[in-house]
Order: sequence, then C-alpha cells, then structure tokens
Amino acid sequence: MVRLLLFCTFLIALALQGRSAPAPAIKLQLGKGTPVSVWRQGEMAEIRISGGSADAAPPRHDVDLSLRDFDDNEVWSFRGKAEDLPLDLPEPKRFGPYTLSGTIPGNGGKTESFQRHLAYVPRAASGDHGSMQYGIVLLNLPIPLVKPGALACRLAGADFIRSSMSWKEAEAAPGRWDWSYYDDYFGALRSRGLRWVPILWHAPPWGLDKTHRSTLKPESGVCRMPFPDRRLWADFILRALERYGKELRTVEVWNEPDLPYFADFTPEEYAELLKDVRRAIEAKHLPIRITTCGFTCLPGQHPKMIFKDYMPRALKAAAGAYDCHSIHFHGGFTDYKESLNRFIRLRQEWGIAVPWAANETAVSASFCGRKRQAAILFEKMVYSQAKGAEAYVWHNLRDLGKDPKNAEHNYGLMDNDYEPKEAYSAYAATVHLFRGAEPIRDLSRGECICLVFRRGKEILIPVWTFSGKSREREVVFSGIQGKAYFADLYGNRRDLAVRSGTLRLPVSKVPGTLLLEQEEAPELVEVHLAPPQETVIRLAADPKLTGAPCIHLEKRESYHATAPADPSFADCVWRGAGDCSAKLWMGMNGGILRVRAEIRDDVHTPPCTPEVPSGDKVQFFFAPQRGTPLFKFSLVLDREGKAQMQCKESPARKNTDALRRKCRVSITRDDRAHLTNYELRIPAAELGIRQGVPFRFNAVIFDDDGRVQEGYHALVPVSGGPTSGGTGLPQFVFSERKDPQK
Repeated sequence: MVRLLLFCTFLIALALQGRSAPAPAIKLQLGKGTPVSVWRQGEMAEIRISGGSADAAPPRHDVDLSLRDFDDNEVWSFRGKAEDLPLDLPEPKRFGPYTLSGTIPGNGGKTESFQRHLAYVPRAASGDHGSMQYGIVLLNLPIPLVKPGALACRLAGADFIRSSMSWKEAEAAPGRWDWSYYDDYFGALRSRGLRWVPILWHAPPWGLDKTHRSTLKPESGVCRMPFPDRRLWADFILRALERYGKELRTVEVWNEPDLPYFADFTPEEYAELLKDVRRAIEAKHLPIRITTCGFTCLPGQHPKMIFKDYMPRALKAAAGAYDCHSIHFHGGFTDYKESLNRFIRLRQEWGIAVPWAANETAVSASFCGRKRQAAILFEKMVYSQAKGAEAYVWHNLRDLGKDPKNAEHNYGLMDNDYEPKEAYSAYAATVHLFRGAEPIRDLSRGECICLVFRRGKEILIPVWTFSGKSREREVVFSGIQGKAYFADLYGNRRDLAVRSGTLRLPVSKVPGTLLLEQEEAPELVEVHLAPPQETVIRLAADPKLTGAPCIHLEKRESYHATAPADPSFADCVWRGAGDCSAKLWMGMNGGILRVRAEIRDDVHTPPCTPEVPSGDKVQFFFAPQRGTPLFKFSLVLDREGKAQMQCKESPARKNTDALRRKCRVSITRDDRAHLTNYELRIPAAELGIRQGVPFRFNAVIFDDDGRVQEGYHALVPVSGGPTSGGTGLPQFVFSERKDPQK
C-alpha cells in the first residue's frame, strides 16, 4: 500500500510539474493591442515574450527573430538575449502580408521555433459609405471568437457583416424565445462600426409545414432546411423585426434554396417566403431593404439542382417583394467572368431591374493556393464593381478548419487561428483603393482585362491577363496628362514613366492598378504580346513508346478544380499525384501517330459515353499550326469495360465518321495498381501532321471519384474551350532524324 501511494504521488508530481510552467510564446502588441495580427499604418508595434499567466521575465537565453515580407525579403531581424525584450518593431515600408519567425527559449531552457503571419494594411476609412458596399461573411461563432472577428473585418475596411439569424436558434422550443446570442453578436458588430445583414431562415423541427410535399429526389442528397409553417414563420419574422428592425438596413431571405442541401421546396414556395418578409416589414413601417437569397449558379449549372430554372422562376413569382438580386458565384476569375456576363444578359431577358450584389463569392485556397486566392479576390471584386454590383461580400473571414484537403476549411481571409492570409491584405488594399470609384469604361481586349474607374480627380485602371498560359502583355495608353503610378495587389505604389503623354505598361497574370492624376480617361492605343518565349518540344519517333514520358502532369500547377462550391463536395479537392496524375508518350512510325497516357487514379469512375459530362476521361487536342482545324478526341472506358472514342473537329466538319473509323483505341484498367492506360493511333496525314513540322497539342485528364467531376490536369486549361487553330497550345515536333534507340 505504501509503495502504491508513493507511486501515485510520483505520478501526480510529474503531472503538476508538466502543467506548472507553460511554454513561453511570442506576443505581438500592435497599436493599442489587438487579438488579431493586423498592423495598421501609423501604429506602433512591440514584441515581447509571454510566459504563463503574466508576462514574466524570461530566462537568459538567446532569441532569434526575423520579419520577412511577401517577396521573402528580410526587413528586420533581432539576435540577442530574451531579457532584452520587449522590442519595438519598426513600421514596414510596404503594405502586405508579413511573416515573423525565429527561435525563443522554451521550457527547461530548450529552444523552440515559432512562426506568425501578420498583415500591414492602410487605415480603413471610418464612417458611413455610399456607392458600392463591401462586406465579409462572419459565421455565427462563439461570441469570444466573434469579437476579434468583428475587429478584423473593421480593420480590413468592411462596411457590413453577412451571417445567419436562425429561427431554430432563436426559438429552440415553441414559445421559448432566446435572443441573447444575437444580442451579443450584433453588439460585437456595433462596437466596431459594422452593419449587419442577417439571413432569415432555418425553421426548427417543430416549425415545419407538416402538409408540405417534398421535392427531393434520391440523387439529391440530404436536405437540412425543409419548408416552414408559414404562420409560424411570419411570427418569427415579426419578432426579429421588433427586436432589431430599427437598426437594420437590409435583410436576406434564406440561403441558396436552389440547392437541395439547403431547401426542399419549389421556386414559387420560396417566393412566398420573400412575400411574407415584405408584408412584415411594411406592417412595421420599417425602411428595410430585402435581398433575395444568394442564388448559387445560373440555370442548370449545378449537378444536383432539382429545378434547373430555379432563379428565373423564383424572381418572377416574387416580383415586387425584393429590392436586390443576389448571387453566389464561387471559383476562379475566368469562370466568374463568363458566368457574370451571362447573368447580366439573362437579367435583361427576364426583365429584372433591381440592383444586384455578389453577396457571397470566394475561392478556396485548397484549389489554387494562398497567393493565387489573393489575386482572384482582387479580380472578382473589381470586375463586380465594374459591372455594376451594389455590394461585394467575401466568404468568409476565418478558415473553418485546418485541413488543406477540405475546401470548406480554406475560404477565409484569415486562417483558423485568426492570422491573416495573403487574401486579407488584398481585400484591405482593394477596398481602400476602390472605395467610391465609379466605373466609366471597359477597355478589355481578349485575355487582357482593362477596366476604367473614376474616383474624384483620379483615374484608376485595374489591369491583368487571365488565361492559364498568358504571356506578359504590354498595354499602351495615350492622353496621359499628369503623374502616373502603378499599385500592386497590396496597394504599394511606384512611379511610372510618361513620355509625350504616352505610357507603356507591362501587364501579367498578377493583377495591379494604374493610377492617373487626371479626370479624363486615357485612350488605350494597343495591347500586344511581349516577345514570345515559346519553345518547341522535340520528340523522337519512338514507335513502341518505350522511352521516357514526354509529358508529366503530376503537380498542382497543371490541375484545375471544377467541383461546385458546395459543402456537400467539400472533400472533392485534388489530393496529390496518387489521386490523379498522368504520364504521356507520343511516337510516330509508318505514318501512324501514337499517343499513350498512363493515368494514376485511386478511383476509376466510368461514364456511359464520351459525351457524358462526368466520369473519368482523357481528351487529346491536335492542330498542325495556327489557323488550321483543331481536332479533339475524347476517350473513355465505359461501364461495360469497353473502350469508346468521340472525334470532333473545330470549325465543325460535317462528317468525322471516316476519320474515327481509321483510328484505333485501346484502354485498360488495373484496379490493384490504380493505373489506367489509354492509347490512340491515328493516321498522321489525316491531321496534317508530319515529321519535322511543328504541331500543337493539348492533353486533358478529367478526374471523377464517383460523386462529381472534381477537376482535370492539362497542359493548357480548357475553361471556355480551346480556340480554333490551337492558339495558345504548346508546340511539338517529331524529329526527322532516326531515333537512336530504334
């Protein structure tokens, strides 16, 4: 017994020893102190080491600190003793994301490494703002997390916050109302000068319409939001307006009901919910505007939509009940541009005259990486403003988790620990630069975006190229009357040379803004390619395709996500070469062109035919030279294990059956090795390809793991479709010399 007591005492002592001395940590004191790592222009910053419950004097150990900017330049460093802290951190010379890293003393004299991300941003303008409004989605987190979130939104320059006001949470049981969370939530926003746009939705289980007929289909998946009892729904709306109505300017009715995940009712039934809110607002004599839900996509774009025409039907049925038409178009810029322009045309066809807003749109860093996420934010925000949006809302402030392979975890402007990402700095800079700017002209040409805004006595022109393989352009402006500057993605300006009223500006995929000290817009003289850097890839004849692969598609740079931005597809992201990758061989002998693709794919999902826009498939594009027809071959292994091929020519040829009959296709699948081999044999003369003459080629490898086509690998992305003649496709040539290995 004594031994047992001694042993237990020993264990308790060890546990207490482990808990008694928390490891020291770096503490940033920015300005007057902030729980988020956002450093505003003109504020002081201090570094100290905190240890335990109070900032005690740390041990006499070495400290190594380094502050690096977004170009990985070291802008400040300190190497000395921990007892020399706290230290003043000098204010950076450039706005943008920074990384503070180094080593500090840990428990027991051990050295520990650390890294902190922070953003240095311009001061956000205070007060009420007219013209376009900027918002951020700040989800309904616990109040201790809402408070720093509200501060971070304000420091970024946001005007308002969009988030849920859930009936289910306000009245968990019939007649048992509890508004305490929303009181605290709204209070946190008000304390930071932020307005609130609540989403009115989400009936409790007891508040559903028991007589409602479901619209769901077996393939629709799970619905979280059935149709509410409208009498009880109206009571919820009236009570919410009684409590918060005098302080609200806008309310949103439901969220994404065109997706079965969020609604199990028809467009016309959704319109009735809008009308119920309109009647309640009028009964209370409140000057509150109503925005529609954010519709997720255009008619028929989402694979799980039950009603393909949900948007136009709902808008027509609810005419007069809403003041703003909102959309949620997530993803990259190219798709956003195409969808938005079509959306604007369809609004005219449908006769929708109320203003519109992009009240939830973003892109997950899981799809494109953090730096590209920041660039896409800028592109989508200024393009929306140029096309007349009355508001733009990024989804969302904070990453929902830490899994890089979960798309829903990586939409935030800040990471899960409230450390700002590159997108946060881009948001703050874009709002600061374009607040109050009015669009006056669109000078875009081809793949070069060039938009003209006027802000007071200044002209702003955001410019960039958007094709996946865009080479650098040079745009030439005339009519320059004063000084000219170029602002980068984070708002840092540099002087530009103007000669005789003319300005030549190199433009690339990294967006930026030309600023001119004048009121008159300049003229765009020309947009032209910089000297081409194109190379021709030489191929040996290699008729047996036994040499090294000529193409590798195994990295994120060649992968393009296509899965819808939908919580039910959050895990549908590329997970590395084992998920989907490709090696390709090409050879020619006796006038026969052979192409073989070895695809590593953990899950093979066969479509029925090559025409089906789902399942795994491979596409090969050939064009002998610019201006000649572009041939597309689609290869699939169907559900019966048979190889199928489709052949098309652009511009469309009346009959490709003869060419298809001359081709030979072989496809085999090894499930154990997770490999699929596709081989295509074509008479080279039919394509106009011969040895010694360059031709253009593209390979596209689609990946579908069973639920949706997640994305594809490609030499050149196919968004919008490759152009006739193979413009932009890489060049290959079969050597006229004999293959030494033959």
